[in-house]
Amino acid sequence: MCGIAGLISENVWDHDFRHHLINRWRALLNHRGPDGYGWYGCNKLPMLLYHSRLKVTGVNNGFQPVPNELNTIWLVFNGELYGHKKLRKELESTGHSFRSDSDAEVLIHLYEQSGISAIIKLRGEFSFALYDSNIRKLFLVRDRFGIKPLYYAHLPGGKFYFASEIKAIFGDNDFSRKFNQNTLRNYTNTFFFESETPFEKVMQVPPAHYICYDLEKDLLQKCCYWQLPLGISQKGRTDNDYEEEFHYLLQESVQIRIPEEVKYGAYLSGGLDSSAITSMLHVSDQVTFPVFSIGFKDSHYDESLLASQLAKKLELPHHILMLGKGSLKEAFIESIWNSEIPVLNTHGAAKSLLAKEAKQHCKVVLTGEGADELLLGYDLFRHLDTVKKNGINNNFKKISVSGAALSGKLKHQREVINTFGAYPYTMHRFFYLKKIVWWLLSSSMKKDQWDWKIEIPKHISLNLMKGLNSIELTQQFLLHTDFPSYILNYLGDRQEMAAGLEGRLPFLDHIFAEFICALPEHLKLQKGTGKYILRKTMKGSLPEDIINRSKNVFYAPAFESIGLFTDADYFRAFTNKATFAEVGIFNPVIFKTLIRLSSLIPARHPLLPVVETVVIYVLSLHILYDLYIRNFDEWSHQFAPSMSHEPQELHDANKIYKL
Repeated sequence: MCGIAGLISENVWDHDFRHHLINRWRALLNHRGPDGYGWYGCNKLPMLLYHSRLKVTGVNNGFQPVPNELNTIWLVFNGELYGHKKLRKELESTGHSFRSDSDAEVLIHLYEQSGISAIIKLRGEFSFALYDSNIRKLFLVRDRFGIKPLYYAHLPGGKFYFASEIKAIFGDNDFSRKFNQNTLRNYTNTFFFESETPFEKVMQVPPAHYICYDLEKDLLQKCCYWQLPLGISQKGRTDNDYEEEFHYLLQESVQIRIPEEVKYGAYLSGGLDSSAITSMLHVSDQVTFPVFSIGFKDSHYDESLLASQLAKKLELPHHILMLGKGSLKEAFIESIWNSEIPVLNTHGAAKSLLAKEAKQHCKVVLTGEGADELLLGYDLFRHLDTVKKNGINNNFKKISVSGAALSGKLKHQREVINTFGAYPYTMHRFFYLKKIVWWLLSSSMKKDQWDWKIEIPKHISLNLMKGLNSIELTQQFLLHTDFPSYILNYLGDRQEMAAGLEGRLPFLDHIFAEFICALPEHLKLQKGTGKYILRKTMKGSLPEDIINRSKNVFYAPAFESIGLFTDADYFRAFTNKATFAEVGIFNPVIFKTLIRLSSLIPARHPLLPVVETVVIYVLSLHILYDLYIRNFDEWSHQFAPSMSHEPQELHDANKIYKL
């Protein structure tokens, strides 16, 4: 994977500004591409393209930005395209010639042949920017599930930024860094939306979308190129047929993600998803590879035993990162620097440390994300299934998504329930959490912005909801909110790439995902058991303890690990009166009261995780403010130290492209 960035502005014609910005991008994105970098500018067009490279595919000659033969089309690409060798042969048969082994050059020729519609042929995890000088348009494209990040900012006067990470956009000192209060309203309401960011004027390219920026007209167009086909089940096949094809497609999805040129490994939590990927990877390759797990000295959080047993059975080198009290404190700040969002837990800090450990042994790691979302693995789906079968009225007070979330006490709850059949997963943060957050809000937020109401996100089209049952509706909601912007961000790409590690996600192969969506529901959720077909497929390949294990959400300790009580200076640095006043969202007096009350909650009490979630959210939001608004330059020097002052010019296939 790599880091990409670009700017359209007359400022790039200024030599000093251009070199300053390239050096800033180099420092801020070096973690995504420590193996080299390149840039391209043009005297005729006020545009600068930048690429920071992690060598995985086309190791010896895959330099970027990459042009076509006439230098009229330019590309900066982040990610991996699977099946690019087959596409390359097809293109060569029609007269296209290649100068490198990279998958990025294949994309250039695909575009030459089919235009932007060529993206429907792409299989993989990717984001990229492609400029076509023939039509003076810039295309920003993101993969179907949003595995790879891509941000942009369109300012008045035809100034346009894009980058793999927001910090690169902020690398231009002229860019005004401010919180987007409307987005924070949604975040504090525990939603993470696929297009929004916490910062004013900075947006995300949504998953399965491309943005077309017309340089002549200074206009943006957003287009969706793919939708997950929920609600369309195949008929006329036996369960055995489905199971055989499921096994084949999972095996294929794992196989194509085994890199040819660099070392690889796998995350292994001891849960079904990562264990299945590890087992499939072992069968596919028959080569020893390392696996990586997180262990906690507190047995309440530790899940490494089952992982150890499987690693031993498969005779794989097993690296367990043991985390104790205080292990996550500093990593927590860095995880927020990596993810660029406020967070609800310390899980990303743990993943950040695990990625650093894995990077010492390999360059690519396969992971199990996506199985719960596609195969209905969360407890919520079991609750919804019961509601669907027995009716809302009979189960409204009995069936709980999380605590009192279905108690009927939350305002305007019926609106959501009537649409979804119950509260979707991303709305589940407890009735009590909602009340606590409302209690914590500053008076101005309560008065000026907040109508405490759960709303269906406006970006989720009603067309996506037609004909779907409550389970499918909830699935759709999840895939368009927390999943791309939180789970795949905070717990995925951003922590891995911060360590220069590439993550590959077999369950989120779009061909495999489309097949899963077409499965009869009973093969995904049967008798209250999610991921039924995966459990059946892996029977005989995995220990029964793993096959029969219920869903355990990855959970890292909070209070004791980030030093809320053990390190008063750490805590006070981000929760002082000045910070509360500058951020302007929460009431500091009530927050201190909450902290005092939380110390009275007994360990393992069900209310404690709720309070922890609220406290961590407030703390992380204030840390985010300090990192990116108040002290961005200082933190940049710590996490992204300056590189050399003289950027190298782009060289691709021994050719030099100069300004």
